[in-house]
Amino acid sequence: MSLYLDSSCFLKLFFPEPESDCVRAVLEEENRVVISTITEVETLTQIYGFHLGRHYTKQKLTRLLKRLSEYRNMDPFEFVQVDQSLFNTAKKQISARRGHCRTMDRLHLAAMQDFRMSRLFTNDRTQAQAARDLGFHVIHPN
Repeated sequence: MSLYLDSSCFLKLFFPEPESDCVRAVLEEENRVVISTITEVETLTQIYGFHLGRHYTKQKLTRLLKRLSEYRNMDPFEFVQVDQSLFNTAKKQISARRGHCRTMDRLHLAAMQDFRMSRLFTNDRTQAQAARDLGFHVIHPN
């Protein structure tokens, strides 16, 4: 069974937070973890943003980018490209009025639907509720 990993959990592999150990433990039990282009873009935005905000050095930026690249060749991670249909799927979800969430979170849910996935790993409670409203199973790090 596959698990869709959104950026709120993926980022915990790069920046230590209280839920980081839980995220690692959940991921170790999975056979296939999907990382969409959306998750990758949000992760890159955070990595570069923290560097631009002078939270760490260029050397650490280089190490974090290298780690992101390494995940591409590491089991159980699979990076999946989204396509144009994602936006139509998102619009249909919104029109159905089943769970409100922010735009990027909606795009994650649309990607899940387009990828025919049913399990979401997120640390975002609003997105989690919107996912449940769409019938997805949500795993939340505790």
